[in-house]
Amino acid sequence: MTSKKVDFSYFHVFLFVTFTVLNLLTHEKYIGVFISIPQFIIIFVLIIQNKLEKAFLYHLIFTLTCLAVPFSQLVNPGAVEFGLYNYSKLKIFGPVGVFHILILAIFILNLKSKLKFNDDNLLKLLFNSFVYLSITGFVFGLIGLAFFDYYLVHFVSYTIYIFILIIHFILLLQFNTKEFLDKIYNLICSLLISAPIASFFLFLIGETIIYGNKQISIITEVGYFSCILVFALFQFNKIILPLISFIIGLFLLSDGGSGGKGIIFTALILILFLYKVLVKKNISGQIFLFRRKIIFLFFLPIFSILAYKSTIIFSNKLFIYKFESILQLVNIFNGFDFFYLIPESPRIRIISSLNIWYEQITQNFFSFFTGNGFGAYFYDNFNFFSSMRMKDSFRPEELMSGKYGRPHDTFAAVPLANGIIGLFLLLKLTYYYTKRAMKYNFLGFSAILFLCLAFYFNSQLALAGLLMLYASFKKI
Repeated sequence: MTSKKVDFSYFHVFLFVTFTVLNLLTHEKYIGVFISIPQFIIIFVLIIQNKLEKAFLYHLIFTLTCLAVPFSQLVNPGAVEFGLYNYSKLKIFGPVGVFHILILAIFILNLKSKLKFNDDNLLKLLFNSFVYLSITGFVFGLIGLAFFDYYLVHFVSYTIYIFILIIHFILLLQFNTKEFLDKIYNLICSLLISAPIASFFLFLIGETIIYGNKQISIITEVGYFSCILVFALFQFNKIILPLISFIIGLFLLSDGGSGGKGIIFTALILILFLYKVLVKKNISGQIFLFRRKIIFLFFLPIFSILAYKSTIIFSNKLFIYKFESILQLVNIFNGFDFFYLIPESPRIRIISSLNIWYEQITQNFFSFFTGNGFGAYFYDNFNFFSSMRMKDSFRPEELMSGKYGRPHDTFAAVPLANGIIGLFLLLKLTYYYTKRAMKYNFLGFSAILFLCLAFYFNSQLALAGLLMLYASFKKI
């Protein structure tokens, strides 16, 4: 390690906060094109000039400083399909946007470049796993569309998700040099710091959104990962701004807008942080003494006070509801009675997983290993859904037909599409990247959210996770 290493840029943080604030203020508004069109022009000009690496870097910045999900979908999921005008979501026809055209142009023009893994065997395993998921999911999905009445909308959604992810992955590998790795590392660290700051600025000026019937703060996809900045205490030279951003992220988390996944991810990161504080011995003695004094005399009490205060400020108590929903999952050990003891949201996820695994084991054991492909569906074999409110959980046609598609998290979506083999690959990668993160680069912790909790969930969250896993090879 060298004391001259650069973890992030203050200028980039300021720039990304500005981009994010402007994008969120114009989210779902026509005036958003006054931001996205100049960005499209910049990428187009760079492509024309054959500055493909620079075009790709700007493309990543413009994508990850906007939000992929319409606000209105939080109230009525599926109500708005083409109501966004930002860089990543402005549509040309159907689900195809300018974003897709530009990244495909960069990809095609750079096809002759070779893939370079640069001795990162874990990155190679990640790439090969994504290729496996895409091939099996796409092929079995095509068969299902032809013969088993699969959902075309879900087939298209999953296909776009995985192939856009792989295209970005291939470009990362083609541009892969030590200098490029440094650029991506600096870029993603700056984005991680800027996301909570931008959200907090919007909170201060009164810009919030509706989740159900509650007001919550606006968090971009990158912001979901910002809790890992707590490890800046060990791995950054400049720790003040990253830790401020981390504390802001905890404050924003307390309104519940990040959902159960965000709460679980943050809790796991804090547990791993405490483990590193109390157990790990592979850090210099000076830092080791520093961290114990600071954390126990100052740092953790501040976290506790902020969390308590923020639950008072956010009087809707959505965070408390989400947190209690997670705690009540312990009732799963009470046999079938747990269906009546835990809240509906986690109950739907557990029931979905049980139905998927039951169908695969009893009806087609081959699909238990390989999955059913993109666009597949499952039935409520045990009739547990009949007594639940389901209108915001699945599309109306799914509720009418009793054929439920696109489950809500990794442990249901991946077995349905890619089987136990697909799930095993993602969990194996999560374990290895977490080990790497504990050893030398905290960005590896992003695998917990990206691969383990929210795979097939959101393409921009996936892109942010991919950049972090790529940059985790940098030894800091």
